[in-house]
Amino acid sequence: MTGNKKYYVNKDGLITIQCPFCEKNRTISVEKFRNKVQTLKIKCSCTKIFDIDIEFRKHYRKKTNIIGSYRKTKVALEKAKACIVTDLSLGGLSIKTTNDPTIQAGDELIINFRLDTKKQNQIEKIIQVLHIDSASGIAGGAFLESNLTSQDKDIYFYLK
Repeated sequence: MTGNKKYYVNKDGLITIQCPFCEKNRTISVEKFRNKVQTLKIKCSCTKIFDIDIEFRKHYRKKTNIIGSYRKTKVALEKAKACIVTDLSLGGLSIKTTNDPTIQAGDELIINFRLDTKKQNQIEKIIQVLHIDSASGIAGGAFLESNLTSQDKDIYFYLK
């Protein structure tokens, strides 16, 4: 993992970047880089040059603050640890842990939480951890199930 700031490309192929030196914001089109590069070298009007990482997402990701629990797939339910689901999409989610050093990229985690809606639908999904930010304690991953479930429908309507 690089130390570059990551920017997520919106549906129009744009990102708004901030210069880490002068803090000036600027929106640029990166559509021409889809399926090509993930790191760009940016030259700011303040003449400083810095690298950024870009990511083209398949699904809209909603920021959340939902209390839940997680455990590795081979760990008993009663040994689940607390977490906060910090964002959610149809393809995956991110959780904030209390800086759990046992979580590694590639791990499979069972995440359990209730949507913060009137119905408070119970969600239990398995993710494969794709990235970990040890400084913030945030781990992000993709859902492993490929068949559409009623929980996926609940997530879909939650994101609308």
